[in-house]
Amino acid sequence: MTLSIAEVLEAARQRGLTKLPEPSQLTVVRVWSTGIESRWIAEVGEPPSNWPVGAVFDSEDEAQKAGFAEGEARRSQLADALRSAGADDIADAEWEPMRLDKVPVAN
Repeated sequence: MTLSIAEVLEAARQRGLTKLPEPSQLTVVRVWSTGIESRWIAEVGEPPSNWPVGAVFDSEDEAQKAGFAEGEARRSQLADALRSAGADDIADAEWEPMRLDKVPVAN
């Protein structure tokens, strides 16, 4: 069974964990072109809870990889915290997958 991030975060709250990430920072990677020489930006989360990843990337592929790596790192931190709180079943369950949003650039 796949758990939604909302279910994972609720389980974390029930076990007394605090300072939890915003849900979209665990589910959404956003990338877009700067419009200048094929430079790309990556972030995790959706506004107003978005968080930049690194600096500017030389390709869309690099930006996507960096965004997913950041999202997975945040998920891993939450899973470790859940394990420390005795919630191995939640930490080791399948969580809803992250998704990629390509943000259109206004011309």
